[in-house]
Formats: sequence, structure tokens, C-alpha cells
Amino acid sequence: MMKDRASPYFADLDPDSGAILNSQALGLRTTGVGTALAVAVTLHALLRKRRVSVAVAWVGLAWLSPIFGSVLYLMFGINRVTRRARRLRTITRLETAAWSSSSTRSTATCG
Repeated sequence: MMKDRASPYFADLDPDSGAILNSQALGLRTTGVGTALAVAVTLHALLRKRRVSVAVAWVGLAWLSPIFGSVLYLMFGINRVTRRARRLRTITRLETAAWSSSSTRSTATCG
């Protein structure tokens, strides 16, 4: 496996002790990513969740464990079923409206 030394997540090891030399930079990058994810989850949960207790639980999980909590929120916190059902209802209404308007036109021309 090839290691890319230009990668910001590449760890430089001290050949004598085996200690990570750039651990502070790695920690800052990880902290920055975690903070950005926690902020994103916080904003989405506060704007989209109806129940306050659910929003507080997701926000707490996102800040206690930013990366793991954000992944869990993406998997389980966003209600895709409701969104898909709403879209299907809209499509069905549009199709029904188009069908009913075409059927009233055809009966009007026959008689």
C-alpha cells in the first residue's frame, strides 16, 4: 500500500521512538472536520425536527461524538420516507388533476 506524504492525514513517525511528529496538525484537522459536521447536524436538526426532545438528542450526540454522531444522523435522523411520500402525493395530485381536466374536455366535446 502506497502512502501519500502530501496527504494532510499522513502521520510522520520518529524512526527512533515511533512517536507521531505531526500529531498536533492531525488533531487540529480532525477537530475542524468534527466541528463542521456537528454544526451542520445542529442546524439541520434545529430547522427540521418538530419535536424539541428529538432535536436536542441529535444535537447532543453530534457534539459528544461529532463524526460518529453525524454519520448516525445522516443514516437515521433524516426522514426520507416522509419526503418521498410527500413528493409522490404531489405527483399523484397533478396526474389526477390532469386526468380529470382531460376527461371533462372529452365529455364536453361529445355532447
